[in-house]
Amino acid sequence: MDTERLIAEHLGQIKVLLIIGLLVLIAMFAVWVLLTRALNRNLGSLFNTDNAHALRDNIAELLDQGQINEVISLSEEHLRTYPDDVTVAWYRALAFYRKGALHESQRQFKKVLELAPDWEASVEPYLEQLAIKLRDGAPKLVK
Repeated sequence: MDTERLIAEHLGQIKVLLIIGLLVLIAMFAVWVLLTRALNRNLGSLFNTDNAHALRDNIAELLDQGQINEVISLSEEHLRTYPDDVTVAWYRALAFYRKGALHESQRQFKKVLELAPDWEASVEPYLEQLAIKLRDGAPKLVK
């Protein structure tokens, strides 16, 4: 009888140890999954960052060359996938400004401010100029 009780106690202890071991394995697996996802995200953003830098450089060069429509097209395509890319949004706003599309330029510069309020010092002069151009170019009332 003592043997049966001793075996029952040992089986109970083994059962507890197995449950604890299983819980530890589950916790380790969860940590592994989280770390793997974080690593994949970081690696993915690293490669996207390299591509984004190359695209930004290309857009800046096209803007300097006066290829406004190409800048607008490339930036539109890029911003569909990465709508928070403030640098590309900035180049897009500049392209519309240089094209003379005043209303669209104004809208794009406001979008830049939404994305990066700290860009206000760079954006405000353009918005002020656009407001003047839009006001001066508006049809006047004839009395």
